[in-house]
Amino acid sequence: MKRIGSQLIFCAPDVVLRNNIVELNNENKVLNLIDLSVRHTETYGTLFYDGIISAGIYSLKKRNINFVSSELTNNYLYIDLTKLDKNIELSVSSKKLILDAGTDDPTLFSKALNDCYNFLKSTSIFDIIAGATFYPAEFAGESNEISTNSSTKAILWQNCDLILKQITASTSIRTL
Repeated sequence: MKRIGSQLIFCAPDVVLRNNIVELNNENKVLNLIDLSVRHTETYGTLFYDGIISAGIYSLKKRNINFVSSELTNNYLYIDLTKLDKNIELSVSSKKLILDAGTDDPTLFSKALNDCYNFLKSTSIFDIIAGATFYPAEFAGESNEISTNSSTKAILWQNCDLILKQITASTSIRTL
């Protein structure tokens, strides 16, 4: 069992927790979300990280899911980070963002994210995280959130601008 915490825990697009600890068993099942504002003390053995904890990267492309369907194009803004003109900037859309680099590996996704920094630099870090983790799984009919009894491969988004809530040129992602 391990307990991990950070400044922010991105559970789902509408659930971002502050001052919380995620308690995971050895199979990466979330046993508990511990609110430190109520508990007032950290639990023994908690690992604290600088950044944002979220569920793991979810790639539609890696799973060979039909990402050219009308449901996808009507409800989501699908962006393949490996085939992107990196000199333009993402424009605001009312559609849910899906960012796909063809991999679930946080290190490889991190590289693609850094390659596309100019394109994504004005986009909210929460939209980026949701687009890499939550919305692709939602489109595939799966859950990829941090909640009690869910299974997740928790990752850490480091070197983000937590004041402006944006990525930086040195933002990186790693498995916890």
